[in-house]
Amino acid sequence: VRISSANAALSISNTGTLGSAIRVNTSAGAGTSTLNVLNTSGTATLTGGMTLSRNLAIVANSGGNLLITNTALVMSNNTVNASITVSGANNVTIGSTITAPSGASDMTMSGTGTLTISGNNSSGNFVKYILNSGKLSFGSLNNIGQAGSFYSDKINYNGGTVLVTENLTIAASTFGTRCCHLLASHPTCRLGWVPGWSV
Repeated sequence: VRISSANAALSISNTGTLGSAIRVNTSAGAGTSTLNVLNTSGTATLTGGMTLSRNLAIVANSGGNLLITNTALVMSNNTVNASITVSGANNVTIGSTITAPSGASDMTMSGTGTLTISGNNSSGNFVKYILNSGKLSFGSLNNIGQAGSFYSDKINYNGGTVLVTENLTIAASTFGTRCCHLLASHPTCRLGWVPGWSV
């Protein structure tokens, strides 16, 4: 399935599984394409992989949830970097391995549901996560990216809730001082060494 024109939309209206690969492939400088999740209950599942050459807005606001899993989510075509924005009241889970080039891509949560990052992203994940509202959930540092790929702040917190589902040790040397300050108050996080800040 290819979304090839600027500002085009693809809608998923049923639960079940779509095994076809999705490519968002618009011309350089084009606008944002949209993936509308229209199932009113249950979960729509995408298993065919996704490659973005332009920004993608995922809108999940009709009562059903979305699961992207099994294969890679590639946020670049090596010449154009892409970002994802999730909005709506329902939940989106990305269980795929996320690949993005260094310093290139953002994943923004602006809905009121939960964005869960559950794949093994221990290498090649240079995504910066921006939380404006709703919930951003992960259980492992490998879910959101390896230490070597961290921005100075891997999570840019502007509002909402960070849900950490496993016990973690976090440190500014790998996670960013601002992000450590945010996660240090979370009951399942144990603060590692943060330069210039004592507990």
